[in-house]
Amino acid sequence: MKQIIKYQGKIYELETTRQGNEIVVEYAGKRYIVAPEEVVSRPPQANPPPPPQSTPPSSPSPTAPTPTPGGGGAVTAPMNGVVKKIHVTTSQTVTAQQLVVSMEAMKMEVEVKTSQAGTVSAIAVSEGDTVEQGDQLVTIE
Repeated sequence: MKQIIKYQGKIYELETTRQGNEIVVEYAGKRYIVAPEEVVSRPPQANPPPPPQSTPPSSPSPTAPTPTPGGGGAVTAPMNGVVKKIHVTTSQTVTAQQLVVSMEAMKMEVEVKTSQAGTVSAIAVSEGDTVEQGDQLVTIE
């Protein structure tokens, strides 16, 4: 039986066969026989828990545009963090998926992009501001 094993960050392909109580392992052209000193029975496994139900994400991904319900033009913070850079100015024309704000959250840089094209009508934050998920950052009309 071919087996792939990852050990200390390296991947090894082994060919194994069982011969009675021994296991024959072939690797890199060499053959090894493995025999346990004592056969120990394993305790019966309890019923495994059912697999987790697949549920839609409860919040947008860090780089996802964050439109407001009803098609409004608010771009909101996808998570709690600190505003590091504002990439647009008031009255600037923007395209859909354009980077408008860079945030730092959990020591990661998060790019916040527009969900629609339009004109920046308001910037609600300044660089260095701490924001919470859902806070309005920029308004696009």
